[in-house]
Amino acid sequence: GHDMSLMRAPAHFWIARTPEHILGVLSGHFGGIVDNQRSYRTRGLWVSTAVRRNGIARALMNAATAQAKKE
Repeated sequence: GHDMSLMRAPAHFWIARTPEHILGVLSGHFGGIVDNQRSYRTRGLWVSTAVRRNGIARALMNAATAQAKKE
């Protein structure tokens, strides 16, 4: 019952980092058609516990939202 054609959609990855450390990551891809509209699926949001509550997750989600709108 799964649409495996979605696995062929290119994935995008966003990384928040300093030169020394990875602070957070997020991935996303086209998620299929839901209620006759294109959807975008994000997966694997992670932010280091040392830097949480500093807007990193929001920045990563904003990047994914911008990509979804572009697609």
